Amino acid sequence: MKFFNCIAVLAALSISACASVEEDLAERGIAPMTAEEVAAAVTGNTLRVEGDTWIWHGYYRADGTAIGKATWNGGEKVGNAVWEVTPEGQMCSQWDNDWVNGERACSAMYKDGDRYVSVRTTENSKPQSTPYSTIIPGNPQNL
Repeated sequence: MKFFNCIAVLAALSISACASVEEDLAERGIAPMTAEEVAAAVTGNTLRVEGDTWIWHGYYRADGTAIGKATWNGGEKVGNAVWEVTPEGQMCSQWDNDWVNGERACSAMYKDGDRYVSVRTTENSKPQSTPYSTIIPGNPQNL
């Protein structure tokens, strides 16, 4: 499905109003998460992103590998990745399928209450943000 090409770090459908998302977060005093905060939030846990017609879960293992699964009415797709958090706090991943065109992508993460937003910051790519996501402890989807 074409929308998988737009999946950011966390493999999610991008929305076009990125600047306004970042501006809104900044106006509310929400800064990008630090490297330590991102690593603590994601490592060993599952990121869940939901669009209008799809749901994506990604489990991020402590060994720097991840597995993601997208489901939609009538289908599903699974991918594996390598991932890391840079010293600057960027969460970077590269999937083994067509998510983000199979290229390494990095995102800044923001915590907004109990939800998260990722804003892609990869070079040669316009900033894109994902729909709000949640982090679920552990691997309840058995990915």
